[in-house]
Amino acid sequence: GDDLFFNGVGHVLTERKPRNSETSAKRDAGEEIPLTERDLSMKTVIGVTVGSMLPIGVLLWLFLHGTSMAHHATGLIIVSILFILLTGLVVASVCGYMAGLIGSSNSPISGVGILVAVTAAALVRTIATTSSSDDVRTLVAYTLFVTAVVFGVATISNDNLQDLKTGQLVDSTPWKQQVALVIGVACRWLDIPVPAPPRLQGALLVVAMTAAAYLMALAMAMAVDSLMECLI
Repeated sequence: GDDLFFNGVGHVLTERKPRNSETSAKRDAGEEIPLTERDLSMKTVIGVTVGSMLPIGVLLWLFLHGTSMAHHATGLIIVSILFILLTGLVVASVCGYMAGLIGSSNSPISGVGILVAVTAAALVRTIATTSSSDDVRTLVAYTLFVTAVVFGVATISNDNLQDLKTGQLVDSTPWKQQVALVIGVACRWLDIPVPAPPRLQGALLVVAMTAAAYLMALAMAMAVDSLMECLI
């Protein structure tokens, strides 16, 4: 995992400009861009990324509110948001690249988690020095919470890059996929659909999915048999 992480970092550092920045430059120059190369503009990506720091800041504030470290909340939150933003960009680039290249099972998320946890602990300790046992426990919990946010960035980048890679294989339009991914995040944030459907609807949904999978497998088997008979 660690070797994959550092290899991924090396690739990201030596890689040329991101494709969407090149696409934006071509679009601004009035050049025709193929459908399979049309990404969201770099301005939109930066805006969505920076805007996502707002709800993260609210979560961090709610975590510290009412604790023994509430008087350090402003400084901790500002530094934590900058840490999440910068570290998240590196983590998303490395883990997403490796997941898109060889699959999420080979993503260096374990090495990333260790490095992020150690770095976050050192950073938090530097900002808020205390010897109180209650403060120490609060800071430990806060550090783990910040690390969990970066972990979320890593895991979601794995899923997103695999979705985009699948779309590339079928010649889909990247920006439409990217918009769908953003909508998916918003739906999950608003619990649309609800996480747990009622018992009867949930059971019927499982039955319908199982039946559909069985019928699809049966149809594919019959198609293969027919094809083999034609070839023979």
